Amino acid sequence: MTIPRKRILVLSAPVVLILLLIAGLLRWSAMADRAATQRFADGVAAARDDRLLQAEEDFVAVLGRVDGGRSCSLRVDLVLVRETLGDRAVAAVEADDAREHYRRAGEVVEQAPPGCFADNTDSDPDRREIRAQAAARLAAKIAALSQPLPPVPQPPPAGAPPPPAASTPGSTSTPGVQERRLNPEQGDPLDRLRDILRDAEQV
Repeated sequence: MTIPRKRILVLSAPVVLILLLIAGLLRWSAMADRAATQRFADGVAAARDDRLLQAEEDFVAVLGRVDGGRSCSLRVDLVLVRETLGDRAVAAVEADDAREHYRRAGEVVEQAPPGCFADNTDSDPDRREIRAQAAARLAAKIAALSQPLPPVPQPPPAGAPPPPAASTPGSTSTPGVQERRLNPEQGDPLDRLRDILRDAEQV
């Protein structure tokens, strides 16, 4: 599935996406033990405070303590945290770090139970679309990192003469000696010859 570049950027908006998924914490909490629930809540709070590395650590810690069927909301938040870390690495021109964040986010998607990302039935249309397109979105971002960057214009070397100015139609500048020609179709050739000799004396 191909996602337009503009749409990719919209769906990669940073931590605000995580806030859309906090509702999943309430549903998940009823099925998990108290310690895991608290760590999950700590991760959500860290994400809201823009402490993404701490949020990632909390989510990973909880993920190892729950079975696949109860991990969906946790996985969605973890994917968005890692995706946001990747987006920020791209902005910092750290392509290798960005690729690693996206790759690890993609692993979470691949290991998720059915219906967690693709074919999810989230009641919120924004969350549903974000989840459904996660795999394709991450793949598109990884592919974009492999595209060559446009060449950066280099400044001219020090002391280099400026490039000649381009002539424009209707210019009234006087041609140099080397530009003068004996053109029989334009005036008396002898007059043109005198002009050339006069210019040569002035050089």
